[in-house]
Amino acid sequence: MLNVRTIAWLATVMLLLISLASWSQDGNANGNITVDDILSLKSVSNPQISPDGDWIAYTVESLDFEEDESSTQIFMVSSDVAEVV
Repeated sequence: MLNVRTIAWLATVMLLLISLASWSQDGNANGNITVDDILSLKSVSNPQISPDGDWIAYTVESLDFEEDESSTQIFMVSSDVAEVV
């Protein structure tokens, strides 16, 4: 059985990897980072582990500068399998 600290650490690493993977797919052809790339980054934060340790909830915030809006979505992932709910 994993303890809460280990699960929290794994959740943080997983969220970081998901963020980096999605960002790397959106890069331009020559590999240079542009201002638009930086402004399109999403913020993954606030991981919370369920009391039974089976689920991890986290938030993803994205900004829309053209509409001057931000949106925050809540995601859940199983601590045993990388299956997003």
